[in-house]
Amino acid sequence: MAQMWKVVEFMDKGTAVVPCSWLEKAGESWRCYWPGSYDHWRLQKAVLNHLPPGQDWDVHDDVRVLVGCATYGKAREYLDKCLQPDCPIDIQSEAEIPDKRKKRANPRYNQGSNLGRAGSSATARTWSLPREAVGGINSEWLFGPSTTQRGVSNSNQRSELLNLDIGISKVLQLLSQVLEDNKTIKEEVTKLGNDIRALRREMGRQVTPEASPPLIKLPLSSMEDFEQAEALMRENPHEKKKLISTFALIGGHTAELTVRRMLQNGLTNNLACNFNWAGKGHKKPFRETSLSDVLFAALQKQLPGSTQMQYEGTLKKWLKYAPEREGGVERRRRAQEQAPSQQDSDRLDH
Repeated sequence: MAQMWKVVEFMDKGTAVVPCSWLEKAGESWRCYWPGSYDHWRLQKAVLNHLPPGQDWDVHDDVRVLVGCATYGKAREYLDKCLQPDCPIDIQSEAEIPDKRKKRANPRYNQGSNLGRAGSSATARTWSLPREAVGGINSEWLFGPSTTQRGVSNSNQRSELLNLDIGISKVLQLLSQVLEDNKTIKEEVTKLGNDIRALRREMGRQVTPEASPPLIKLPLSSMEDFEQAEALMRENPHEKKKLISTFALIGGHTAELTVRRMLQNGLTNNLACNFNWAGKGHKKPFRETSLSDVLFAALQKQLPGSTQMQYEGTLKKWLKYAPEREGGVERRRRAQEQAPSQQDSDRLDH
């Protein structure tokens, strides 16, 4: 099994665990390369990962190799045992069997210590160990990116921030454009709503009557007037249109109210007593008259959307109660009171 870590002893009697790549055979002894400027944690990381020696590392001669181990943990166990005052184990070097002696801790593992550089016989030399000897381990992984790499990283970050700013500005421009378009659309919708309301007011506004008044005089009060008006509307469509415009001027808030007001202005209650909608009994059918067509046309002109059902329902009720409006209840009562007196006068005559 390959011995990847060595427990070594320096000339100042300090001991340490170093990777094999930090050692170099120098005759009968060994030479060790040591990163004197590293702190404790950085040094441990370099040892664990077999960091190749740098050109500025210290060089220690006459280093004794005590033992080699395949794992770093095993090497630490040996180092810890030999540092104990009552160490029961004699650690032999690879070249000799040393006397039992008391080991002391390597001051190089103390953070911030410069003892190894000040008190040793280290001499600077150029190290030319190929970096390919230790695969996958480099100074960037241990100590972070170099100044050049940091500059490139900062440049990339600035480029990303610039692109982000450009993207945000474009989004803001789009939002501004959307708000502007929304404002324009809102103004157009408001204008369209005003136009629709104006059109509705125009449609609901009381129409202007024809230049010349209709020949039919309202309200119609007798069957003779009613028949003349019917004949005139059948013979002269223009008069029929004039009458539609005249009834449309009467107006009303609802279809029922509008129909009632047009009927009140179109014929008297006395005349209305002669009609019902379908002509049942002895009365005449109002639905077959031209006046009925005129009233429905005027209703639709005044209130667009009014239905035939609304018109018929209101008209039927109005015609039904025409006798009551004419005083039918009082008239019947008087007729009943006058009936006995009339019978008495008839008997006296006989």
